[in-house]
Amino acid sequence: MGEVIARDSQGKADPYTWITYNQAHARAQRIATGLHTHLQLQRQGVVGVFSKNHAEWILTETACNRMGYVSSPMRKSCEMSRMLRDEQDAASESRRWFSRERRRSRVYTT
Repeated sequence: MGEVIARDSQGKADPYTWITYNQAHARAQRIATGLHTHLQLQRQGVVGVFSKNHAEWILTETACNRMGYVSSPMRKSCEMSRMLRDEQDAASESRRWFSRERRRSRVYTT
């Protein structure tokens, strides 16, 4: 995974700085710990992610998956009240889907 650390005076990106899987794992773990400790989120808590397609977005997704949170990419172009309403609806739908999948997996495994 690579990330751009800085841009020069003309706006061109400096060369990528590559990180190892161990470094990515450690960063995702720190994000997961922060979400759990500072925001006190519980399993299936919804995390809205405002980000372009950067390393931070992938690391946040990984952290959410690790902790059992529902991550939801958020668009900058929407107004906040609409996003909150839409995300609550999406979270409800996600919970219903996960509940159905759990019931199905119980049926198949017994």
